[in-house]
Amino acid sequence: MTLRDLIASLPANIRSCISLPPDPKLEDWCWLCNLEPGVPSEYGWLYGVREKAHVYMWNLYYGPPPAGTKWRRHHMCEEKKCCNPLHMILLTCAQHARMHVLAEHVKRQLLASKGISEATRLTPGQKRRKAWDLHNAKK
Repeated sequence: MTLRDLIASLPANIRSCISLPPDPKLEDWCWLCNLEPGVPSEYGWLYGVREKAHVYMWNLYYGPPPAGTKWRRHHMCEEKKCCNPLHMILLTCAQHARMHVLAEHVKRQLLASKGISEATRLTPGQKRRKAWDLHNAKK
């Protein structure tokens, strides 16, 4: 099944929840899923399905994961609302936890190398401001 086939096979109510990119580069872009009203989550949820969009799309494209193990679908793009199946990999819970620990470690090292050693104690808004200041300082 190609990505175009996947999109064409989606029911209209589900397709309307997903912000699809310009046609030529479907595999490169994140497919952002709008949040269903009343669902407190950072992940996109599909209207009428009551399932996380990335789980639904993974199962539709690749089929359900093997039974017997708890699986997580990891967003390689780091966008939690993305439901593009090509942006995800299937990991066990332990692998997924290690992936996030490693990502945080690398992020802290990168910030420290840029002189932002206090970044772990900053609020998200302060971190964005620091990153913006750093970005503008390079210009």
